Amino acid sequence: MNTKKIIRELNEMLGVVFDETYLKLNPLETINSAYYPNWGIEISQDDFIELFVEIEKQTNVPKEVEPEVWDTLLKVARSIVPFSMKEIAWSKLARAVAELTLGFYESHGRVNILVVYAGFADYNQGKGFLIDELKNAIYSAILENASFEFSKIASGLHFTVVDKSREALETAVRQISATFPGSEVELINHFDLVALKRLIKDRNRRGFYHIVVNTSLFGKHPFSSEFYRAISLLTRRDGYFLSANGHHALWSHPFIFRELVRRVEGANLDIFDDFLMANYDVDPSSIDVSSLFENHMERLQTELVIEYYARLNEAFGELSKKLGRKTTPPDRIFDSTTTLSVKIRQLSESFFKNRPVAVVSPKFRGINVDFIYAVESRKVKE
Repeated sequence: MNTKKIIRELNEMLGVVFDETYLKLNPLETINSAYYPNWGIEISQDDFIELFVEIEKQTNVPKEVEPEVWDTLLKVARSIVPFSMKEIAWSKLARAVAELTLGFYESHGRVNILVVYAGFADYNQGKGFLIDELKNAIYSAILENASFEFSKIASGLHFTVVDKSREALETAVRQISATFPGSEVELINHFDLVALKRLIKDRNRRGFYHIVVNTSLFGKHPFSSEFYRAISLLTRRDGYFLSANGHHALWSHPFIFRELVRRVEGANLDIFDDFLMANYDVDPSSIDVSSLFENHMERLQTELVIEYYARLNEAFGELSKKLGRKTTPPDRIFDSTTTLSVKIRQLSESFFKNRPVAVVSPKFRGINVDFIYAVESRKVKE
C-alpha cells in the first residue's frame, strides 16, 4: 500500500470538499498519528517529514499576516470560549515558567530554557503575549523576594528557540532580547522533530534544559508521542516540561469530522460521503456520531471547535468580499490536537513509563477547553 499516495489523495479530496469555502485544511498536519488507523493511514515518522516538506514547498504561504486577517481572526476567536481559556492557560503557563526560572536561578545561577515553536514570543501578531506575561510574572515574584535582581536574572537566562519559520524566529529574538537584556538566545530554524534530534545528539556539549516550554502550536505535529519522547531526552532529571494545550476529537475519526463538513457553508458533503462510503461501506448518515466520543465533555469541546471553524469560514467570506479576493485564515490555527486521554497516555509513556500523569485544567462553566500541565521526572507540578 502506497501510504504517501493515500495521504496525497486525502489532501486532494479535502481540497475539493472545501474548495468553495474559506478554510484550507491539510490532513497531513491536522490528523494526529494516534488516529491514522481510523483514516486508513500507515506512515512512518521519517516518511511523514519527507512528505510534509514536499507539501510545504507546494504551499504558497505569505510571510506576513495582513492586519485585516488578524483582526478578523481575533474577532472570531474571542467570540468562542476556547480562545479566552487559552489566554488564561497561557498566563498560567508563563507564571509557572517564571516560578521555575527563579528557583533554578537561585540554585544554579543559570537557566536553560528550550522554546519549541517561536509562538511563545510571536503570539498575537508579534506582540509577544507570553514573553510579556513571563516578564510580569518574574517582576511579581521579585516584589515578593527582594533578594532577586531582574538584570541579574535576565543575564542568567539562555533561550534555545526552535521554529521552521525564519520570520517567527526573528520576531522571537527581538522580543526576548528586548524583554530580557543580557540573556542568550540561540535560534534553530528547522522542522521541530529534526531540530530536537539534533539537540539530542549535541546535548552533552550544550547541556540539558531546566525548562522546556511550548504552546498549543506544537499540536501541529501529528507524531505527538515521538515529540514527547524527544522532549524527555532533552530535559534535566530535575527539569520540567510545561505546555498549554487544548484537546478535542474533531480529527479522531472521519465520521466525527463529517460534522464539520455538514456545518461549514459551502463544503461539499456529497464528495466527503463518497469517500466514507468507499472506505467504510456504510451509509454515513446512519452512524451515531455520539458513540464515537469518549465522554460528554469531549463532545462539547469538539462542538465548540466546529463552531469556531464555521464562524471563521463565514467571517473570512465577508473579508474576501471586502478585499475583492479570496482570503483564508493562517494555517497555524488548524492543529492535530488529540483528546485528553491520548495526551495523558503519550505523556505517561514518555516521561513516567506508564505511571499516571495529572493534568490541571482551567474551567469555564464546567467545560474543560484548555489545560496546562507541567511534567518533571518524578512529579507533576500544578
